[in-house]
Amino acid sequence: MAAAQAREVFDLIMRVTVVAVSVGASSAEAIAMGLRIADAYGINVHIDITNSSVIVTQHRSLDDDPITALRVVRTRTADYQRLGRLEQLVADVSARRIEPAPARERLNDLMTAPRLYKKWFVTVNMGVMGAAMAALYGASVLDVVIAFAAICLVDIAVQGLARRRVASFFVQAVGGAIPTAVALVLMLLRTATGMRLDLSPSLVVAAGMISLLAGTGAVAAAQDALDGYYVTSAGRFLEVLLQTGGIIFGVMTTLWIGLKLGVPGYISPQLVWTSAPWVQIVASVIASIAFGATAHSGPRTLGVCGILGGLGWSGYLVGMWLTDSMVIASGIGAVAIGLVSAAAAKRWRVPQVALVTISVVPLMPGMMLYRGLYMTMAGQLGIPAPGTGMTVLAQSLLIGVALAAGSSLGALAARPFAIPSDHRTRRAVMASWFRGSAVPRDWVPRRHRRRTPRPVPTAEPDGPEATASVPAPQHRTGGGDERPHGEAREGRDAQCQSDQVSPGDREGH
Repeated sequence: MAAAQAREVFDLIMRVTVVAVSVGASSAEAIAMGLRIADAYGINVHIDITNSSVIVTQHRSLDDDPITALRVVRTRTADYQRLGRLEQLVADVSARRIEPAPARERLNDLMTAPRLYKKWFVTVNMGVMGAAMAALYGASVLDVVIAFAAICLVDIAVQGLARRRVASFFVQAVGGAIPTAVALVLMLLRTATGMRLDLSPSLVVAAGMISLLAGTGAVAAAQDALDGYYVTSAGRFLEVLLQTGGIIFGVMTTLWIGLKLGVPGYISPQLVWTSAPWVQIVASVIASIAFGATAHSGPRTLGVCGILGGLGWSGYLVGMWLTDSMVIASGIGAVAIGLVSAAAAKRWRVPQVALVTISVVPLMPGMMLYRGLYMTMAGQLGIPAPGTGMTVLAQSLLIGVALAAGSSLGALAARPFAIPSDHRTRRAVMASWFRGSAVPRDWVPRRHRRRTPRPVPTAEPDGPEATASVPAPQHRTGGGDERPHGEAREGRDAQCQSDQVSPGDREGH
């Protein structure tokens, strides 16, 4: 390969990896995309993702300096429709159906194209998700309508603050304060007017918190931890904690102000669901589809996510029937989602991270988190509460851990059955699972390897000693191999072997 083409491929690998991270792919998936392109063009690269930075290095030869590039991912926004199109582009490049220059133009078109859904449509679907979650908790028709309006207002405020580059902590705080304020107003109106309305303001707050928790990325953080990207996982978990802390800050501040002003509050001592299981499953399906639309997922992805959302809630119901533990039941539902999502991603060619992230939304502990915060604030102000808030908060934290670990465990268990059949894709994906170590440049299937014949020693005519004729080493120039693509090689380059990243040094930059 000529040096100019090698640089084009290197630049394409960097751009593809950065775009994959920015639209919501996990670190292993982003690295696998880059390795597939590198393997298709026969260059040896090492890719490292550390939280928001992407580093790509190509070792060319002993005579040429390596090429290293670093780029920082400014924002990470879930856009699974673009992620699916990016995966198709990588598949075309890996199959050599498109050259690097046209692929780069196609990548630029992909990123500059308008999003799949309009902003108003995303806001409406966010409201539909909140209404479905309120129905899941057993809300009345009036509660569902109020939850829809409140969550639409939350999404409008969050999008407006995000466009103004406000820190995510304060964005989440404002988002948590809005439904809490709506709930306090409903409590005040019901008490002041004396009307006996079938209202449960707590459901409005719970639906709002779930709409905010759904975008925190806890599932992707857990996936990075299982794949061995510990620094990236720690950074993502810190981001999740910061965003969740913003929600808690907004809710507790609004609750404190309302209770200080004498707004009467009430919270049920028990967390109950809608009595009919089929209603719960239907609500879970609707919530998954609606949240998938907010993440700009295509119609095929939305249909699969709806099925997986209902499957996850069915697993939760089975877990409650077997163990009567919300933590264990949530883990069982998440494992079921992770198991099926791996096979569904391969069968219908949809991003697996999209399926898992969207389908676990109905299982998120929004209502339990609100109950814990209310009990904690009421205990500090001397207001009677049905229990201790710290216990409920700890249980909601355990449920969040069970969802992240269960979905990742299910996907991990299904990996042997979901490895792509294409040989090049299989090697790149398996390499990305082992902390991003590059596929060896001279890798050849074992059955196609040919042994290099050893040199036969020959005796010199003028002396009794025999010496071995050793062929002179041939140095590579130009950073590439001039032989046709796909030709079997006779041996590995020793430098390629020495450059492999060991598991202990994966993120030691």
